[in-house]
Parts: sequence; structure tokens; C-alpha cells
Amino acid sequence: MPYVARNQLGNIDCLFGNEQPGVAEEFLADDDPEVVAYLTTPQPQVEDVVLYDHENRIRALEGAPPLTPEEFRRKAT
Repeated sequence: MPYVARNQLGNIDCLFGNEQPGVAEEFLADDDPEVVAYLTTPQPQVEDVVLYDHENRIRALEGAPPLTPEEFRRKAT
């Protein structure tokens, strides 16, 4: 069923029910391990991504190393 779009790292970025020429042309089965993992892993919300990027911009201005997503999640909770 799903056609997948991949990000620059080759990971699934989005699923579509129909082929999206130039965006999602790769078809994977519903039970493909990558599709199952994508559907069962919580995806970050837009607000989380914005805050993560903002935090790392501030850290760059301060000369501090960027946080990994895991470090950011720990500090944010």
C-alpha cells in the first residue's frame, strides 16, 4: 500500500497511499520492517523541531557544541 518518500539519510520521511511522481515512487509492503518502524515510532512535532533548531543556534552563538536529539529530549523533560 504505501509509497515512501525518503530524507537525505535514506530514512522514510513520509508515506503515501498513491505514487507521488518525483517525491514518493518507491513502493513497500505494509509489513515491510521500515514501514512498521516508521508507523510505530513517535514522530517529532513541528514545535519540537523548531525548539531543537533554535537551541542549537543559540549554542552555536555561544561556542557550545550542538545537542543531539536525545540530549535535547532529556533536557526538555
